[in-house]
Amino acid sequence: MSNTHQFIDKLFSSLMFVLLLAACSSTQQTATQRSQINYSPGVESSPKGVLSESEKQVLDDFIARKIELIRKQQALVPGADTGNEDDSKQLAELQRQMQQLDNEINAYLIRGERRDYYYDALQKAMKDFR
Repeated sequence: MSNTHQFIDKLFSSLMFVLLLAACSSTQQTATQRSQINYSPGVESSPKGVLSESEKQVLDDFIARKIELIRKQQALVPGADTGNEDDSKQLAELQRQMQQLDNEINAYLIRGERRDYYYDALQKAMKDFR
């Protein structure tokens, strides 16, 4: 019974994720057709505190990785929606990688200055992505 329950939980969460991505991807057709998303850090965004260049670089790398994972996920949604098992498996793996990346980011954002910079830069990157 436990394995069945775990399977149903994973299936439900995967389906919810796919449905969410499908809803997002239908409004962003042009973004998913781009072959590459280039993220360049926002020079004009200035955090409230002082960050070292190495801290900014780490945060900019996190954002670039996050944008790349989103791009890959969106590319797999149409295949997963049509029942392609390989695309569904890859989408589940990308979801796991996204969760792992989010955990890394949250662990790194212990200082308020890092959080301010990250969320300002992420907001700009998501606007550029769309």
